Formats: sequence, C-alpha cells, structure tokens
Amino acid sequence: MKEGLFTYTRGTVALYRLYILFKAYQDNKIKDYDGPKKIAIIANREDKIWWSWSEERIKYVGKRIWEKTSTPEGEDEHLNFVTDVTRNAIKKADEIKALYLKNLNAKELIKRHQKFYEDVSPAEDLTMEDVDAVDIIPVEMLKDLLKKEQSNLTEKEFLELYGQLASPIFTSYVSMEEKATINLLIKAKEKKISVDKIINSELYPLLKEIIEKFWWTSLGWENANLRTTDDFLTTLKEYQKNVPDLQKRIKEIDNAEQEKMKLRKKLIKDFNLSPEVIARLRFFDRYAVLHDLRKEMQMRLLHSDNLFLQQFSALTGIEADKLQWFNYEDIYDFVLSKKKFVEEEYEKRRKAYFLSNENGTLTYLIGNDATKKIKEYYSQDLQGIIEIKGVCSSPGKISGRVKVCSGYQEAIKKVELGDILVTGMTLPDYAPAMRKAAAIITDEGGITCHAAIVSREMGKPCLTSTKIATQVLKDNDLIELDGNNGIITIIKRAKNE
Repeated sequence: MKEGLFTYTRGTVALYRLYILFKAYQDNKIKDYDGPKKIAIIANREDKIWWSWSEERIKYVGKRIWEKTSTPEGEDEHLNFVTDVTRNAIKKADEIKALYLKNLNAKELIKRHQKFYEDVSPAEDLTMEDVDAVDIIPVEMLKDLLKKEQSNLTEKEFLELYGQLASPIFTSYVSMEEKATINLLIKAKEKKISVDKIINSELYPLLKEIIEKFWWTSLGWENANLRTTDDFLTTLKEYQKNVPDLQKRIKEIDNAEQEKMKLRKKLIKDFNLSPEVIARLRFFDRYAVLHDLRKEMQMRLLHSDNLFLQQFSALTGIEADKLQWFNYEDIYDFVLSKKKFVEEEYEKRRKAYFLSNENGTLTYLIGNDATKKIKEYYSQDLQGIIEIKGVCSSPGKISGRVKVCSGYQEAIKKVELGDILVTGMTLPDYAPAMRKAAAIITDEGGITCHAAIVSREMGKPCLTSTKIATQVLKDNDLIELDGNNGIITIIKRAKNE
C-alpha cells in the first residue's frame, strides 16, 4: 500500500459517475484550506474501486475545521456556509432534472453540461473534503478531549462512554422515509385499501409525495437507476410483512431522538462534562445533518449528470453503459465527431482504469497498464491478523458469519438475515441489506457517516474506520464484533480459507 494516502473503497464504478468529483477537486480551491497540495486518485479494477487523497491534506483540513468551529460564532459561520453551498447545488441539479435536454443540439448540450459542471463543482469539492475530513480528524480530536477529561476511567469504561456520547442527536432521511412509508400503510389499513390499489385511490397523492421527496435515496455511485412506483409499492409490502405493529414502530422513531437527548443529559451530569465537550457534541449533531444533506446533493447531481449521459448516448449512437467508462473530454469528442469509439478501448477501460493528479502531474492509464499501477499502489500483506480495531459507531456485542461486499449489488445479493455486513462504506442503496444484517462493519467513516447513523437507528452494532476489514475478513468467517470496545475478533475462519 502506497504511504501517505487515505483510501476509500467501493464496488466497481464507471469513470463518468466519479469524474465530476475528481475534476471538481482539482479545479477548485477553497480559500480557507491553503496548505498541503491536493492529491486525488481514482482506480477501478474489475469489481472494486479505490478513491484516495493525501492523508496530510485531510489531517490539515480536519484540524482547520476544528479550529474554525471552536466558538459558537465560528461554528455557525462555517456550517451555514457549507449548507448554503450544498443547497445551491441541489437547486442546480433540480434545474437540469426539469430541462428537456432532447431539444439541444450537440454544441448546445456540451455547453449546457459545462455550465452545469461550473455551477456545482465548488459544492462537490467543498463537501467532499470538508465532510469526509470531519469523519476522520475532528472525531479523533473529540475522543482525545474526552479522554483527557475522563482520565480516571478504564479503557473499557471510556470506550462505552464515548460510544454513547458520540451518537449524533438527529433524525436521518432513512428514518424520515420509513416513518412516511409506515404512516401511509396505517392510513391504507384504516381505509381498507390494499397496497396494490393505492395508485387508484385517494391515497395516491400521499404515495406521490413520498416518491417526490425520497426518489434519490436508492441511488449510489454504483447505482444510477431510479426506483419506479412499483418499487415503492414493493417497499410498502415489505414493511407490511415485516413490521407487525406499525403504530409501535412510529412511536419508536418519534421517541428515538428524545431518548438520545435524555441519555446525553444524564451522561453530561454524571461525568461532569465540560462546556467545551458539550459544545463539540452539538457540533457533531449539526454535522450529521450536513452529512445527510451532502448525500442528497451528491445523489441528485449524479442523476442530473446521468441525464446528460443518456442524451450524449442518443447523439452519438454509443450505448450509455459503454459511454460511461469515458471522461467528459472523451465524450465531448465523440459528440463532436472528433474521436471515434473503439470497442477495444472500451474493453480496456472496463477492465481497469487509473486516474491520478499528484502535485500537478496527471496520470491516466487503462487496461493492463492500469492494473499494474493499482497493484503498485494498493497491494499489502495482511496475513495472520486475528483482531481488527475500529471506531465504536453503534453499541452492542454480537457473534456471526460475515459477508464481505464490494458494492450494494453484492450486498443485496449475499446478505441473509443475521449475517454481519462488511463493506468499504454504505450508501442509501445498501438499505435492503442493512435491514437484514445483524451488524455492520466498514473500512471507512466515523460517528457521523451513513453506516453509523443507520445502524444506531436500527439498533445494530457497528464499527467504522477499520481500514482493513474488507481485506482481512472473508465470506462466512465467524467473528465476534464488540461495538462497545471497537474490536473485531476472528473466532473461526471459513472452511474454504
């Protein structure tokens, strides 16, 4: 593994879908984040992708955020700025969604796409670096601050306290969608309307409202396909089947935030926590909300960018599934007939690509050349490891068989009821697998990441930021996950190991 990089992994992602992030990260400069140079790498081989940037840079940004938000005024100024930039990008995405791109000719389409990129790239750059840095550095700084104050606690006692305090108090979009779905089911039951008949009933406006508000939640970097109305109806049927007491579940969702607040107030009093720790906990509450907003923005932008891809495909006659393996500049050349599509080049890109910008030097490799570079950057020896440590992101202790998944499609296919889901990081499209899993382990993230938030709301143990879980663990390994102390112990390797 190449030193000095902080790396995320996912299931395979076509270059076009991530290119907006890569390009935005290079083209924009945030005034407050001068310092170590930006490094960005996207590498994809077969069923896995690596996204890396400078560890030095991320640490610097995380510390800058910690400093800037040390006062209530600084916290407000920073969070309001990031929130405003994010909401503006959502508006720009919605403008594209409302456009009829088929009316544009080749040059007009390219020009409109370039304008779209210019409008949203500052938000992509800011939120990617800003939000991810908080998951990595300020999280640890909070831990150090708390440990300094509570030096009399044993390691076990401290980790239990930290795990309880670090849970942000807010309601995620996952719970909001679940509540809206269950409320619709309750109304259908009261009016004796079956799920299949909702479309042609007085309840259809409520279903339509849910679709309009949450259509983006099924999207992910690996998945650009929107849910249909039938998909939403299927979800309703699943809740109908799996939630025996709908009213009770609504109360659980409504009470969850109050229970968290009650627990935090008790801990603040019992451990005599300082005003600084209390203020930092509030900061993480607010950042969790921003984390969800960033996710919504990215998925809406992904959809809008995909609408352009579909029209680029229509103009060139090249299948969108193939065109998505090229970058913007390549696609513009196809559209303007400056470059011919070659099947062999597509196959090479589909096999592997490696795109990096390190200290101003751009490297773009495909096929075997990319595969060699990926091995050079990401191969590491992890033999003999029987214990893995991570961030306590949702408490609990459980034993079970693991299912290691590179992406959401693999997770949905492999994870059975009671399995422990192990992946790089979860996104909205992982939800069906997460509901079946008994616990969740990720390589990345922190206390405000998607996996942590959803696990807490589902009441399932979760460890994040393990760095190596997806590489060390194999399908059907028997493990113990201690979400209270942040430890994974391999009890027994699977027979095929």
